[in-house]
Amino acid sequence: MLYHYIDETSQQNCGSWYASIGGALIEPEFVLNVEFDLLTTLKTFSTLTPVEIQSEFKYSEFFRGQTDERKIEILESLCETLAKIDITFLVGQAKCETRKMGNLIDIHGTPERAIQWLAFQNVANNLAPFTASGKVQTIVDLGVSESFKSLYDMYMGKWRGLLAVKQMEIDENQITIPNFRNLLPPLFIASHDSRVMQISDVLLGLLLAQTAGKLTNLKRNLLAATRVLENKIKVETVEWNKQ
Repeated sequence: MLYHYIDETSQQNCGSWYASIGGALIEPEFVLNVEFDLLTTLKTFSTLTPVEIQSEFKYSEFFRGQTDERKIEILESLCETLAKIDITFLVGQAKCETRKMGNLIDIHGTPERAIQWLAFQNVANNLAPFTASGKVQTIVDLGVSESFKSLYDMYMGKWRGLLAVKQMEIDENQITIPNFRNLLPPLFIASHDSRVMQISDVLLGLLLAQTAGKLTNLKRNLLAATRVLENKIKVETVEWNKQ
């Protein structure tokens, strides 16, 4: 069995919306060791206060009180720690021109939610190589905010659909979700309780900024600091309504 830590982020640039979804893919028995190892790595930096070590870090607020040089050093060390572990980062990206979103904006309320939904459509397909041989449990950042209800509905939609298909006694070979019996219903956690979720958020944000052409000099250097994980990151990109 594998845990897939899933976070999502989106942004707009030059008339198009971009979204990135996904994160760490890891065996459950390794999770606590990874959390301990990441904490131990943070404690090696003398400039980090006890409060900073305990606080959540993320792409949009990566140790704000530290210098840029120290931020790069911290991220590089965290990634070096992860490079020694049997872990994969599975990331799906979606792009769509705003003018081609059509009624998706009416359905989802905003272009941001629409592009997140488009990115989400490929999660099951991206997981297919893993669900072909075992079960996968998605661990979703619940996002303690008013937007959680729509996020919850998005993730649970496929699960509800499977139950509805069964209720209507439709043949299982008509279900298009790959290996659906090995794709368990999602669990939800708050990202401040998991360093694995937090590092997933950082990687998602940096990779999306690269795809969307919005890398600042600092973000470019932070992305370079993740290079040691290059062989552990798998990115699938889909451009919707391209034609």
